[in-house]
Amino acid sequence: MASLAPPRANYVNVAKKDDFRTARFVTQGEENLHNLDMDALKSYGNELEGYADVLYYIQQAAMTVLLWRGHYQVNICGCKFKLALHSLTAFVMGVFLVEDFDLFPAFFFFSIAWFFLASNEQRQRNPSPWHKSATFGGMWLAFLTKRPWNKEINPNDAELQPLIKEYEEAQEERRKKKEEKKDNSNTQMSLMDAYFAQEEQETTENAEKKDNSNTQMSLMDAYFAQEEQETTENAGDEDIETNTGGMQINPLKPILLPIQKVLGLACQALRIVKSVVVWDESIYAFLITNACLFAGAVLIFVPWSWILRWIFRVIVWTLLGPWMKLVDIFVVKKLQADGDNFMKRLDHTVKQRSQLLLLKKRTIMVHKEDAFKLRAIKRYMFGKFIAKVPQFKDYRYPDIPLPESSSLPHDTAGYSSVHIVERKHGQQLMGHMIPAWGDAEDGAMLNSAAKTESETILSRASPMKLFSRKKAK
Repeated sequence: MASLAPPRANYVNVAKKDDFRTARFVTQGEENLHNLDMDALKSYGNELEGYADVLYYIQQAAMTVLLWRGHYQVNICGCKFKLALHSLTAFVMGVFLVEDFDLFPAFFFFSIAWFFLASNEQRQRNPSPWHKSATFGGMWLAFLTKRPWNKEINPNDAELQPLIKEYEEAQEERRKKKEEKKDNSNTQMSLMDAYFAQEEQETTENAEKKDNSNTQMSLMDAYFAQEEQETTENAGDEDIETNTGGMQINPLKPILLPIQKVLGLACQALRIVKSVVVWDESIYAFLITNACLFAGAVLIFVPWSWILRWIFRVIVWTLLGPWMKLVDIFVVKKLQADGDNFMKRLDHTVKQRSQLLLLKKRTIMVHKEDAFKLRAIKRYMFGKFIAKVPQFKDYRYPDIPLPESSSLPHDTAGYSSVHIVERKHGQQLMGHMIPAWGDAEDGAMLNSAAKTESETILSRASPMKLFSRKKAK
């Protein structure tokens, strides 16, 4: 149940700058959102462009469902069959839905769970154990038996090696076909662009033939004007800009740096979403799948048509009847009469907005003071360089062990209980660091001072005071 809460932000302090660079490279990679880097900008653009390949997998999945292509292999009496379970699921859901639209909310959540289960199934097709994730049934079994779902991975398994090689060759062949299809589509688009460009050029040439002499004179005038301007500008350009070989100021930084930050944050968000969808973050995917299954199971018994019918019935009989004339006479007109006083309404609005602004300002100041003091004490205690540890799996390139790697689950049967001799504290500091007096009397004085300050600010922002000052002048 602890996985329901998102992980807290952790920071690592180091004393040396070289250690900080190493720590930042390990946690965040080469790219830096706060410094303009054209290579990073291009890398973000290429990464976002790479997500367009999802359309290819969506197309293949749609073809698998619509054409009843088998995907789930079963062995019956020595004969292997592939069942089209996804197609059967879509057919059954569609048949029930067209007969009863009350099932739409339940089937919506069932579809989300179905999508995650299909993604987990696709992940399990890779025969390499290092590329697989925890299965949905395995995680449920681990939850019920309170045992980890980790298993032994033996790289010397003779049965896995040919399967891994075959799978990798099939993936490479599929990638080549996708690239060829993409190149063919780009070639067709290039041919279409060339055709339309030629047609446009011929149309332009036919139009230029009508006034060829004037066009040539205009081009000559433009050419000589450009040459004269360049000559004038380059007359005093000798040795004006000195190349020092150090850091140069990029005039496009105010424009490109915000774009780089937006692209970087978008890439990080898409990486986190991808890690959940492909079950890299298996716990979050497991929780989302179970939540959708539970929500669909509950909503399947809700009579939505009856609920909507009564909601609209109450709205009609409450707001559209002739008794609304009485509401107009005794309620609406009285409120309008009270609201005709412009100065009164303006003063009330300014007071409300001033109170909200003061509360927001105080909250921001407290958070800033807390963060500033926490940063200062951490720098004093652990080192002046601070690197942030990612809360989620937002890396672009995952670290996958080599095929010859192995792993064994930890067996605690042969170990005795651990005896803690000495406990070393880490760098995680807890608690608020905003100082305040603890006794009740001083606390009341503090609240009284804050209230006086708030009333002072509100009185200054009151429009009645402003107008009275203008009249006095």
